[in-house]
Amino acid sequence: MQRTFEKYLCYNILDGEQFSCYNKKIKGGRNREVMCKTMHIIPTPLSINKKVSVERPIRPYIWGDTRFDRQLRSFAEYIMRIFGISLFAGRGGIEVIYNEKFTGEEYSVSVRECVCVSAGTERGIACGLATVLQLFQKKNGTLYIDEVEIKDRPVSGYRGLMLDLARKRHTVDQIKTYIDICFYFKIKYL
Repeated sequence: MQRTFEKYLCYNILDGEQFSCYNKKIKGGRNREVMCKTMHIIPTPLSINKKVSVERPIRPYIWGDTRFDRQLRSFAEYIMRIFGISLFAGRGGIEVIYNEKFTGEEYSVSVRECVCVSAGTERGIACGLATVLQLFQKKNGTLYIDEVEIKDRPVSGYRGLMLDLARKRHTVDQIKTYIDICFYFKIKYL
């Protein structure tokens, strides 16, 4: 039976499927560490700073710079589809901040009293929000996220997924599911 995108995400995020820990060498000799059992982030960010396992409940508010309105609306739709929780305009929940220091798809996520996503471009904000989406857990009708600081930028400029339409017929819903998966895993080209 084929799973829809929402069921796939809920299975991996909400049911807490476990992955084994490993260190992965990447270009430039940097180490990327996968923090299993609490962190399910794909691709693994360049730096994750997580001190103690502190789960923070997230207030259902979203606020951000007006230049990122499209990303904020899309993110709110994903939260509604995946978790069944509506996000309202307001501060104190998820905040999206423009930071001119970040270029391209570079972003940072800081979770303390609220979730702050900082980037200098729309694509950077989209990557940061995809990371936040991967970190959310739903318990008793409330979204929770671990207190963490993440800084990331893509190692490769080209990240793609091929959809072979010539050999197999795909419905419009299946193609939309592939597009959702591309967003979730920060795949740039389909």
